[in-house]
Amino acid sequence: MSAAESKEFTEIYSDLNKRILAVLSKAKTMNDAKEALGMLENMASYELPEAKTMYGLALLMEGKPWYDLKNGLLWLKNGAEAAAAYEHPANFSMFQYGIILVDGQLGVPADPITGKYWIDKAAAAGYEPAKKEQDKRWSR
Repeated sequence: MSAAESKEFTEIYSDLNKRILAVLSKAKTMNDAKEALGMLENMASYELPEAKTMYGLALLMEGKPWYDLKNGLLWLKNGAEAAAAYEHPANFSMFQYGIILVDGQLGVPADPITGKYWIDKAAAAGYEPAKKEQDKRWSR
């Protein structure tokens, strides 16, 4: 895949994720969300760290009938690990997993040590939001 093709794919993929998450935000029943969740799950089955992360976040949408703490956290972890293992530029996946763990968001029990590890990893990989978070939380 050329750089131009890769950029185009990333833009299309990003737009698709936004649309799917918009559908899920409005959904009130499992039936309303079934197709969107299926699309995210299908994309997450490929080695795309961002897809794994987005599916995990979808499963952790509080107050929704498909809320699934165990599987949501597992998909977030899989996304972070895939980004780290393949040196993929998906630092968002590592950062998102770390933030959720540090603060114990979305019903996930807080694990500040593991969360900091993933934020630090994303920062070391050059992810600016992770660097800012490090400065905000741990630089004094």
